[in-house]
Formats: sequence, structure tokens, C-alpha cells
Amino acid sequence: MSVTVEQKQSQSTSMTPAQPNEWTRDRINKVAWRVFLYALLFIGAVVISLPWTWMILSSLKTNVELHTVPVPFFPAEPQWGNYYTAFFLETGGGMRAGQVSLESFWPKLIRNTLIIAFFVEIGILLSSALVAFGFSRLRWRGRNLLFFLVLATMMLPAQVTLIPQYLIFTKVFGWTNTWYPQIVPAFFGAAWAIFLLRQFMMTIPVEIDEAARLDGCNDFQLFWRIILPMAKPALGAIAIFTFGYVWNDLFTPLLYIRDFENLGNVATGLSAMRNMGSLWGERFPATNSPWPPPR
Repeated sequence: MSVTVEQKQSQSTSMTPAQPNEWTRDRINKVAWRVFLYALLFIGAVVISLPWTWMILSSLKTNVELHTVPVPFFPAEPQWGNYYTAFFLETGGGMRAGQVSLESFWPKLIRNTLIIAFFVEIGILLSSALVAFGFSRLRWRGRNLLFFLVLATMMLPAQVTLIPQYLIFTKVFGWTNTWYPQIVPAFFGAAWAIFLLRQFMMTIPVEIDEAARLDGCNDFQLFWRIILPMAKPALGAIAIFTFGYVWNDLFTPLLYIRDFENLGNVATGLSAMRNMGSLWGERFPATNSPWPPPR
């Protein structure tokens, strides 16, 4: 049965796929869903950033604006001198009036915090990674039971072990007025970090271990050269959480540190700003903060 030229052309035309720029129903639904998703993410980002925005705008307000009800969202006139007063103003008083000035103790507190955070990061990452490697890649009797006991420590409130830990650190080891209570516990691992790393390492295929052992790798070489580099995403997340905790830690220094001027951290410095000799009798920020700074 012969087919005419017109019929061939009509068949080829009907079988031609839609052009890329043609707005089909599927493409419209896909674009609409993407617009909705981006709008939802934008709204979520705005909601999450509101506390940060409020904090920054409040730092530029005067005392009158900060204590007005309702508090205005935007400052009438940004007080840039508040930052100068907080960090650089020579006041003649510090964390104890007449001893240390603002200009001298802030760099020291920031340096102390970074030193503590550095050693805590090393301790948490190394110890937790080693324990997680043993729970996830090695086969030994009682592994699951011991991992359950490690997770059970997360359900124990910190207040329960606070007094025994304080007595051990101060009476037995004599670590009063030192950084050891803040640094040493990090080298014994953290249950939440061990759990996070163990779950991540279990997603790595076992065939990688078998191939490495065929090439002559022992357990430590497998951990250090293969598993640990592949666990960088989990290690990065743990490092971020750990640094944030150390930077904001106020309770531990208040418990063990006595010489805040030399051994305190940023959190203790921020807390001490409420009692500085330069601010006695008035609220911070000062009513008329100098800006631009005097030369």
C-alpha cells in the first residue's frame, strides 16, 4: 500500500517533539513548583535572619531607644560610636576597676578563646573519629552494646555529673584557675560527635575497606588515609558546632577560672561589661558615644 508524500509529512509533523522553548504543561508545573520552593526558602531565610538583624540594629541604638516601649525596629540615628566605646575606648577601668582598660583586655580574651577552641577542636575530632571508626568499620564482640551505652550518656543531664566532676578536677587534679577543665575532657570524645561520625562512616561502602586491606593497609592506615578524608563533611559540621559552643561557653570559666583578666574568654568579658567601672551609674551604651573617635 503506497503512502503519499503529504501523509509522510503529516506523520513526521505529528511525531516532532516539542521545542525546548515551548511552554508545555509539565514545564509550567515544574517552573511553578520551583518558584514556590524558592519563595518558601526566601521566607524561611528572612525569619531565621530576624534575630541577627535585630541584634545588629539594636547595637546602633541609643539608651532611650533601647528602653522605649515598644522598641523601634530601626534606630533614628545610627550610633556607630557604640562599637568604639565597647572595644577601643580608654576608660581607666576594666574587668576590675582601675586594673585593666578596655583596650588591653579584649585582644587577650579573644586570644584565650581561640587557643581553647583550637585544642578542644583537635581533641573532639581525633577522639570521636577514632571511636566512631571502631564502632562502624571494625567487627568485634559487644560492639553494639557498648555503642548503646555511649548513646545512653546523652540522656544523662549535665547537672548530675557537675559536682563529682568539679570535685575531681579541683580536689584530685588541682586544676583550679587553669584551662584544663575546658580542654582535657574533649580528648575523651563526645557522645553526639561519635554518633554523628559513626552514622556517616557506615554509609561508606565496605568494599573500600576490602580493597585497602588487599593493598596492605592496616587498621590505622585505613582510618587515617581512607576513612578520615572521606568523612570531611561530618568532621566539618562537628568542628563548627564545637567552635560555637566554646566561643559562647560562660559557665565553665565561671566555675573553674578565678583570674578572669588573664585566663577568661570572650563570654566572661561580655558578662563583665555590665560591671565595669567606666559604666557604673549608667547603662551601656553610653548616651553620647564618641564618633568619629577622637585622635
